[in-house]
Amino acid sequence: MEFRLDSATAPPFATTPVSDTGGWDRYVTVDAAAATTPVGVHKLYVTFASAQPWEFVNVKWLAFDPPPRRLVGRWAFDEADGPAALDSSGHDRTAVLQPRATRAAGRLGYGSAL
Repeated sequence: MEFRLDSATAPPFATTPVSDTGGWDRYVTVDAAAATTPVGVHKLYVTFASAQPWEFVNVKWLAFDPPPRRLVGRWAFDEADGPAALDSSGHDRTAVLQPRATRAAGRLGYGSAL
């Protein structure tokens, strides 16, 4: 996973590898430490790359804790339809999925197929 500011083609400011967990319903928590702490308001692009020709990642949620460890937002991606991913942190920061992402029914409700 690569995290980019303001453009899907911008240089990533944080990255983290994604590996096989053994199943779509087996989630792991991974941390991506940012090389720099972004300042101001930006659009965040999370991009994924793989040499595999099939879907290779299932994102359950994203959360951001900037210094001093204050939760900025939490998105579960569990809405049944539409492009919005609602923020459950209480900060009302709705994320908008790009056209390539689709909603998909899973074993535990809904998710986003990337």
